[in-house]
This record gives sequence, C-alpha cells and structure tokens, in this order.
Amino acid sequence: MVRSFIAIVLAAVAHYAGIQIPATQTVVEDPEAYVVYAALIANEIRATPSRKPLVIQRETTFSKECIVSGGALETDWKPVADDFKLQNASVRLVAPDRDLGRPYVVVPQKDLLAFFGKQGGSWPAFYQRYPDSGGYVEVSAVGFDPSKTRAMVYVSHYCGGLCGGGSYHLLEKSGGAWREADVPGVSTCIWIS
Repeated sequence: MVRSFIAIVLAAVAHYAGIQIPATQTVVEDPEAYVVYAALIANEIRATPSRKPLVIQRETTFSKECIVSGGALETDWKPVADDFKLQNASVRLVAPDRDLGRPYVVVPQKDLLAFFGKQGGSWPAFYQRYPDSGGYVEVSAVGFDPSKTRAMVYVSHYCGGLCGGGSYHLLEKSGGAWREADVPGVSTCIWIS
C-alpha cells in the first residue's frame, strides 16, 4: 500500500516537473546512496564551481572493462560486491531532488549522447547548454553491506574530448562520513582520458 502510494506520488511529481521516468526502471531511493554520491562528488569533482549545477546522467551505469578485483571481494567485502551486482542488475535512475551538497541537474543519457552523436553536437554545444558545469558525471547504483558501513560504487566524469576519467570506489563509513577504504589485496581500475 505504502509502496503504491509512493509510486503514484513519484509519477505525479515527475509528470508535473516534466521528468519522464520509464515504467521499467526504478529510481535509486536509498538516502544513504545519495550520501555516498555526495561524498565522492565533493572529493572528486572539485574543478567545477560548487554554486553551478553539476550535470549527472539520469541512468546509472558502470564499467564492464575497468573492474575491481581481489580476494577481499570474495571474503570480507563479498556482501558489498554481491549487493553491487544486485543493485546494478538493471539500469536505475538518479533522483533529481536529493541533497548532494551542491545543485545538480539530472539529464537523460539520450540527451547527453545527442551532443556527441552523428546528428551534430559537440562539447562547445554541451557547455553552451550547461555553462560552468565542468562536464557531466555518471554513477552506478551503490552496493552496501547489511550494516551500511561499507559501500561500492562506480563514478565517471566527462569534461571534454580528452578530459575525463572513472573508477570504482570502495568506501567505509567512519564517524558518520564515507571515506575511501584501503583494502589490502584489492586492485581497482582507474581510467583517465
């Protein structure tokens, strides 16, 4: 009953806000996931003015080529890795109205791709539409352990033809804040353009 009510409210808000949420996709609802996103955005996307809206791709994604590996993912961090796989088994949608510690806009992937496809478009056109945004960010859904003190997430940032990067992050919550975890024996892939 409550879930149905929430779905109806979200559909109404999306309709009146002009946001189309495909019926086959679900929104990332977990408030703690947005706390994780905020921590990573604060640490990684420093080049963009914090008063200007950050552009975030609406659909979640992750890299299948650049992966994280290591024995701890089969032992201590297995619940996190398993939940990451579960949360990312299908594309989820980033909500446009959560607190990330700075303003942001959520843009559908098809609209972002239109800037760079064969139909024309370019980084100058992107920056004309989203001035001072510093590019755009893609995130995965967040995988947690049952106590929500460990997390795994993928974040990438695109800012120009040869400007961007992405990586997986393993985080631990300590003193109420999410911080990068130093997990012995785990290697994470980082790509930079």
